[in-house]
Amino acid sequence: MQHLAARTPGDAALVRRMHRVEGQARGLTSMLEAGRPTPELLTQIAAIRGALREVACAIVAGDARRIAGTGDGTAVDALVESVEQLARQ
Repeated sequence: MQHLAARTPGDAALVRRMHRVEGQARGLTSMLEAGRPTPELLTQIAAIRGALREVACAIVAGDARRIAGTGDGTAVDALVESVEQLARQ
């Protein structure tokens, strides 16, 4: 897949979201260690997956905003591939 525009170093919103995901993953580890029931674990896993999906969507949306109106067909094709990959997850 072609590279899209590079991330802005330290994109604050994405970094904050990823810190939340890290916290959720640490919480899941603690729940596993404590022997929590399966439904509780699955709820936490669903929350983590949802948070990661939001990060992925934010990344793709950022790319879309960066290439909008540039007329760069290669970048548009790469964005379409990213959207397709996200949809398959």
